[in-house]
Amino acid sequence: MIITLKDKIKQDKAFTGIDLSISIVILVIAVSVIASMSYNLYLSGSGIKRNVIATNYQIEIQEMIQTLEYSEVTFNDSNTLKSKLDTMLNTEGTVNENSYTARVDNFDITVQIENYKDRFEKKENKEDYIKIITVKISYNLGKTNNVQTLEIKTLKTIK
Repeated sequence: MIITLKDKIKQDKAFTGIDLSISIVILVIAVSVIASMSYNLYLSGSGIKRNVIATNYQIEIQEMIQTLEYSEVTFNDSNTLKSKLDTMLNTEGTVNENSYTARVDNFDITVQIENYKDRFEKKENKEDYIKIITVKISYNLGKTNNVQTLEIKTLKTIK
């Protein structure tokens, strides 16, 4: 029996196993590239949102501290600063020496107060005119831990 060209064309109408496997491989590669791009875009957008939220917390804390008297900017003697931070952040934070720590909406917020004179070895001869407030906010984004730090200097008003 002789197979003519016309009969051969009629027989080649179906897909072969190689055609199917090549198309599946191409489809899997395309889907994985699109999924990877979507994930990276999601992480980038989430990072920007979290960065904006952390910056807003830092600005709010800075503005609140600037409304206080110099003597109230401490965690030692009075709880004015702690209570104002708790009210502003709507949470109950903890105080250890000169540090305030709170967790708000998956953000770890730490406010540290340091007298500028404490940076010098001979502390007894220096007056207390400057306090350095460090606001550190850390949050997780994907597998990384991001930290934002803002340093504020508060000056004592001389009357």
